Amino acid sequence: MKHTAVLVALALLATMTLSAQQPDQPMSRDGYVDFLYSCMPMPDSLVNSRQYWEEVVDKTLEVRDRMNWGIPEREFRHFVLPVRVNNEDLDRFRAVYADEICKRVKGMSLHDAVLEINHWCHEWVTYVGTDARTRGPLALMKSGEGRCGEESTFTVSALRAAGIPARQVYTPLWAHTDSNHAWVEAWVDGEWCFLGACEPDPELNMGWFNAAVSRALLLHTKVSGNYQGPEDIIARNPVYTEINVIRDYVPTRLTTVIVVDESGKPVPGVDVEYKLFNYGDFGNVCTVTTDKEGKALLNTGCGDMLVWAAHGGKFGFTKLDSKYAAIVLNRSEGEVFSANIDMNPPVEDPLPNNATKEQIDANQKRLAYEDDLRKSRHATDNVKQLEDSFLAYVQENMPAKVDAAKVLLQVMSPKDKGEYGMDVLLDAVNSTDSKDPQVLAPRVGTEMLYPCKVEIRNGLAGKVGSPEELMEWMDRNIRIVENGRNPQGLKIPPLYVWRSRMSDKESSRIFFVAACRALGWPARNGMGGKIAVSKDGKWIDVDLDKSVAEIPSRGEVQVVSSGATTPRFGEFSISAIKDGRLSRSGFGMPGGRRGGQGGNAKPEMDEGYYMVTTGKRLKDGSVLARIRTFNVVKGQENRIPVEIRTEDETPLEVIGKIEPGKVSDKAKFILAVVKENGEPTVHVLRQLEGDPNAIIVKPGDPSYDLYRTLVEKACGADPKSLPYVIVADKAGNVYYFSQGYNTTLREGIDRVFNKIR
Repeated sequence: MKHTAVLVALALLATMTLSAQQPDQPMSRDGYVDFLYSCMPMPDSLVNSRQYWEEVVDKTLEVRDRMNWGIPEREFRHFVLPVRVNNEDLDRFRAVYADEICKRVKGMSLHDAVLEINHWCHEWVTYVGTDARTRGPLALMKSGEGRCGEESTFTVSALRAAGIPARQVYTPLWAHTDSNHAWVEAWVDGEWCFLGACEPDPELNMGWFNAAVSRALLLHTKVSGNYQGPEDIIARNPVYTEINVIRDYVPTRLTTVIVVDESGKPVPGVDVEYKLFNYGDFGNVCTVTTDKEGKALLNTGCGDMLVWAAHGGKFGFTKLDSKYAAIVLNRSEGEVFSANIDMNPPVEDPLPNNATKEQIDANQKRLAYEDDLRKSRHATDNVKQLEDSFLAYVQENMPAKVDAAKVLLQVMSPKDKGEYGMDVLLDAVNSTDSKDPQVLAPRVGTEMLYPCKVEIRNGLAGKVGSPEELMEWMDRNIRIVENGRNPQGLKIPPLYVWRSRMSDKESSRIFFVAACRALGWPARNGMGGKIAVSKDGKWIDVDLDKSVAEIPSRGEVQVVSSGATTPRFGEFSISAIKDGRLSRSGFGMPGGRRGGQGGNAKPEMDEGYYMVTTGKRLKDGSVLARIRTFNVVKGQENRIPVEIRTEDETPLEVIGKIEPGKVSDKAKFILAVVKENGEPTVHVLRQLEGDPNAIIVKPGDPSYDLYRTLVEKACGADPKSLPYVIVADKAGNVYYFSQGYNTTLREGIDRVFNKIR
């Protein structure tokens, strides 16, 4: 998009108001285009031309007329028309595949069409964990695999392409185990029904995650525009309405958190952060601003949360374990204190699964066929094909850059190499003679990749001669737009920052790193959004709000554990506290490592005020958490106190009995009975990988039916909740049992395995 066109688009964004729209009245074709612009994140308007959005609207209206589902205007406008689902890369999926999907479900009821489209999605994509960047639907189809956030955006996109209202629902963090999850809701005959994305079940309102969802505390979804629906509103902004659908799934309570100062006076206009313990950290899952009475209201599941607030240089926190809690702003930065916090999740009460055994068996046969179809579609190794083609091209046309090309392929992730083409790779090697990976690397953050380095290098040649001069050039030429039109923090690719001369702060940091690399200066994007350039072999942090790059003031730190061994960094977390707010942090090691002790090197952290969080997750999903604050000062011995609480030692308990000798003659063993695919199975395989004591059986193995029956009889396992994992001894005594989704399986196994004699 030309610079002038961008200004016109942003002017439209600024002048249009959603309140002027009639939510229940159909619009004209141009009216729908304008609606998309009215609630469009700024990066979408910079990267995609108006022609792109007109194509979206034209295809959507064509499908509405063709399929004639009878969708009400509110559901059509907010859950069919928008192409953006969450934070995925946008592409032309709807224009390319709408006709194919519509043909597949023509003549079906909405109910059957939703199930069939999920089967279509499964024919293309299955679950494999990837990094946090969310690929668009076309890239996901090319790879054939993705995490749940990618699978759910893909399935929502497919349903919307057929004119069916759909939305992504996600729990930001589980309360009873680590990680999170996202799935799909589809609007069927006036009701929202859920389904596992790319994981077809025989019926709607079914999923392997039924039991896990029964223990959820918050379930969110983002709705494009100023949505006026029956759900609880969490937040509104110029781009989307965030709603909470927890009441549709589990028993809830309306909680009230009041924030008061040290004198007991309520404090209005303060953000209350709702946090859950997950992966050694209290992660933020929701923020609600206090009203004029100092109160924040939120519907949640019936479990514990940590609530945190800051205002006027003071902060406070408390546990929310009932309908009411009070936060007193009585803590000051620099104050050293500790607190033990016991976190209890909701009790498991699985949502009903009403499919018959016959339906489940028939569905499994169809899934097996679809697995074979998907594998045949992805028989070609796209990553290797790209690598071989790229190296062959460089060898033939620019042999002096073969070594640089090899370095480039090493620093790019398989995910990127499977998605992007030769143009991105050739742009990287053509822009520089360097072999430094921090010059060659195309990726800075989670932005979409475009060939940009040669264009930026040529445009800046002769204008800037150092990172400091680049900062000054950006200050004069890049307009920073912070108007609330990018609440998700979508990244504007450096190419479009360069061409539009517009950016937000985070995208400007990405652009700075990309421009440094284009000019041959090593630069990187570090933890917590910090960026740095290399000078004389030293990494120097860069603050774009200041006129020059600065060397941060750091202090040496030492992890001090109350246990026998120092925990790894992944077993606890460190957060910086600034202006009373928490932000996940870390300490740097030479070579990019974090934590631990490497040779004679000592880790360092920026001077400041920090909090260390630890937690011991128990068998029932509850957590014995502990927080402790500390300060880091340059020139002093700074100790990070890592104190992991322990549960009372409990004796081994036999919880079931299997026939001795039927599984193994080992003194003790782990038996896993898994499904062919799906996220729960992937987690089991990942956590048992390489364990010599683990016996893993899959469908098709000769012993599969026998072992499955043994576990079901011994432990009362639910046949609908595979995979099963048990720990047993030679005599057939079962000491541990897990079924379904469990991201902390390894912890549970280790808790009992070493006690077995």
